Amino acid sequence: MTLHADHSLRIVVDATDLHAGLTGERQLEQREVPSESRITLRSLKAGEVWKHDGGKLLEVLVVRGRLSLNGETLGPASYARLAPGVPASFEATEAGLVYLNERTPMEPEKDSYALRG
Repeated sequence: MTLHADHSLRIVVDATDLHAGLTGERQLEQREVPSESRITLRSLKAGEVWKHDGGKLLEVLVVRGRLSLNGETLGPASYARLAPGVPASFEATEAGLVYLNERTPMEPEKDSYALRG
């Protein structure tokens, strides 16, 4: 674990177990300055549901599997960006792996969108 000049905390992560299909979450980076943020890699089992309360900007990149985001299906290489104030419900329609970047934006963010891979 190393503290960098940009005040981020970077951690070398062994995510072999997540890539192999085990469920769980690994923190990749966490910052408190200049704005609070957290980047994680999360493995989901089929049927698993989780909710985003909309408190922060959330970026989701589907690495493997399929997710339903408020009823919209996203597969591998799909990307979703949810502005603060936009809550969401996610369901893994099949086992998968997602990259999550949750942060407090430094400037007002209003745009939310999803791009299918």
